[in-house]
Amino acid sequence: MKFLQYLKEKYYDIVPWSFLGKKIEVPIFVNPTSSEIKELPNDIRFLADTKKKDVYVWDAEVIHSSAMPQNLLNQTTTLDGTAKKLQGKIIMVFSDQLNYMLKRAEHYPEDQYAKEYILRRSWIWEKNIKWIDRYVNVSGWIERNRKSFNKIRKANV
Repeated sequence: MKFLQYLKEKYYDIVPWSFLGKKIEVPIFVNPTSSEIKELPNDIRFLADTKKKDVYVWDAEVIHSSAMPQNLLNQTTTLDGTAKKLQGKIIMVFSDQLNYMLKRAEHYPEDQYAKEYILRRSWIWEKNIKWIDRYVNVSGWIERNRKSFNKIRKANV
């Protein structure tokens, strides 16, 4: 029983994954410790849930929709993306949906859907979410995309 309790504390979940005929189990860590970060590969996916203040991380081989419950995906209160492990730290490099919508809204000003998508997530640029940096450093990505966000926000004032 103690071993099962240990697994519950250590992992959020273990996802079975099959790639090129090879079956593996991929752990999903919640608010990973430095020793858990060492267990992760260099390419990582993550989801930060601002309601619970939890950050989930796992091997990037497993896509978000296979790793996380549907009620956490594509919410206006979550930030998800891909990251790299560098010198023991996890650094955000991209967010498929957010990067796509930022470009779309910036290049096609008449695209109301893209603008609304970004503006509903304005908290990413406006609120203090430094607590996420303890697990995944998102601050650099936020700053790199601040100019695009401000341009979209300014056009909608």
